[in-house]
Amino acid sequence: MKMKKLTLSQKIFISIIAATIVGFCIITNSAGVYRSYWAEDLPLVIQMNVDTPTEYDPVVQQAIDMWNEVEGSYFAFDLGARTNANGPQTDGINLLYFDSNYDNFTQGSNTIAFSRTITSNVGGYHAVESDYIYNAAGYPPATNGSPNQMDLLTITLHEIGHHLGLMHHGDAGNANGGGSAGCGPNLPSQVMFWSVGFGTQKHQLFLHDEMGTVAIYPNFLLLGSIVDADTDEPIENAKLVFNEGTYAAQVGDVENAAGRDMRPGEVFTEAPTLSDGTFLFAINTEAFSFHVEKFGYEPSEVTNVDFNTPVGFGDTQQFEADFQLTKTARVNLAGTITNAKTNQPIQPEVKVTWVGDENETQSAVAASDGTFSFEVPSNAYYTVEFFFDPPFEPYYVMDSLLVGSTNSTLDVNIDPANLLFIYDVANSVYSFDYRNVLQKFGYGHVEWSIDEKGGAPSAELLDEFSDPLTIFWVSGGDTTSNLNEEDVTLLENHLAKGQRLIMTGRNIVEFTDSTSSLFTEYAGVVHVGNSSALRARGFEGDIIGDGISSLMVGAGKDLLQLSDARKGTVDRVFYYGTSDADSNNIAAVRSQNEAEGWKFILFGDGLDKISAAARDTLLARSLKYAGNSDFITGVEIDVRNDELP
Repeated sequence: MKMKKLTLSQKIFISIIAATIVGFCIITNSAGVYRSYWAEDLPLVIQMNVDTPTEYDPVVQQAIDMWNEVEGSYFAFDLGARTNANGPQTDGINLLYFDSNYDNFTQGSNTIAFSRTITSNVGGYHAVESDYIYNAAGYPPATNGSPNQMDLLTITLHEIGHHLGLMHHGDAGNANGGGSAGCGPNLPSQVMFWSVGFGTQKHQLFLHDEMGTVAIYPNFLLLGSIVDADTDEPIENAKLVFNEGTYAAQVGDVENAAGRDMRPGEVFTEAPTLSDGTFLFAINTEAFSFHVEKFGYEPSEVTNVDFNTPVGFGDTQQFEADFQLTKTARVNLAGTITNAKTNQPIQPEVKVTWVGDENETQSAVAASDGTFSFEVPSNAYYTVEFFFDPPFEPYYVMDSLLVGSTNSTLDVNIDPANLLFIYDVANSVYSFDYRNVLQKFGYGHVEWSIDEKGGAPSAELLDEFSDPLTIFWVSGGDTTSNLNEEDVTLLENHLAKGQRLIMTGRNIVEFTDSTSSLFTEYAGVVHVGNSSALRARGFEGDIIGDGISSLMVGAGKDLLQLSDARKGTVDRVFYYGTSDADSNNIAAVRSQNEAEGWKFILFGDGLDKISAAARDTLLARSLKYAGNSDFITGVEIDVRNDELP
């Protein structure tokens, strides 16, 4: 490690390097060069118009002093002699003019003040003159904290912050267009936020304001690299962790908003390295300490830095530190994933992530024998995620698995799901409502979009699910049931195997072939017409429909009638209408054959048309009736470690 003090001539080279340092939002040209003042042009002397009330002088001086006192920045203002200038002219005068005559504003303007800076490309892009014009005619400034006026110190801190090269925190949020464009997140508490109101008082600079000028005009730079001690390869996203009160600024890429070029920055207490393992930060203080850390590596020792007290403008000092980090001990986290139904291996994707940082992750697909293995840093907690294909639920996670100082084995034995939610493209918009019900009640399931999957699941895949398998199928449309012959046959065979089925959707009975056995025999109903009734009422005493009373809007809802060809017992669930006199307008039924084991719940129209509360109740009761009240996939996990008893 070494420390070096820079001369003014060396500063030119360092400024090129330091183009990657930024405060929170910095004004630039399109190439990303800061619109800053050269060191030899400082201090920036502000001159007020001769007619400026003398009571404004101490307030303006206070604002100047606040910016001058930022420890990590060499920028400085000075308050010069009065001038006769009364507008933004390219005259070599950095004017502060309180415009009481609308010389520079239109009467009724909502602009409180503006800052204008002249730039030059001679010798390189830089600022050469700045004017601050205050609309005193429209917004008389207050020096006494009046709640009905604009606070002079607050406005002055903000406007001369533009002089030194800072733009607003956050995107534009009012009608001022380009004048309010900013970058980075909105930080209303900061002086450089784009908006201010009557009586608002910001009588100090805040962290992100200070770090802006620190980034543009740094007194102190910290730079270096971090590599792997064994391989000499750079370590990305290692962290420099600073002591309390120390902050580092880092630059972002050029952005353009409303015709302005800007570079957003971030302020860190734990500052990351770049992809090549290097770092370069502007630091806010002369004396500080830090250490370097990265998950999976031994941390570095604390490094103490004590810069010289800055003398003059552009007297930037740098501290260079290069680190070689040694890996911590590695152990294996391995295991096997098995289908509990067949005792056969399965191959999900397995993802292992350190709980302290989601970027510290690795993943792999299990091998054909169901095994997986990861080399991980020892003595740490991990999240282990499993991503399955049907017939298993898609996702399973283990939180905070402790991997000690020896190898760990994680064997997972998982049951296939016993609930399959299927919907077609015409009903995908309603899938959100049904999915919410399943998630609300904690029903584990597999979701199947016919459009995304290219068709319904095969009969062979259905056989791989746990028994009894409940299929919840949402289909139908204005002129079609959206059930083809293969779909109907699949569901008939599903029920013939003693399984369970819940169906809902518009016109699914009316537009399905009446010669099929799905509705006439298994559901035990036929289509007899349509209803425009606006209410659904449950049949008293029915285990699914009892107590249901809800609006169910829409015309053309399927009316059902019990079929003479029914293969099991059929019970009516709810009807369309408002009273018992309408009970012949059957809207939903449940059927079963105890000997053959199957159950079928059929809703003659989409449950998306009914109230959310009624939909929740009907679906929850239907799932319970289907034969499984929890639909929670069984998972057995065996964790073994030499350190565990």
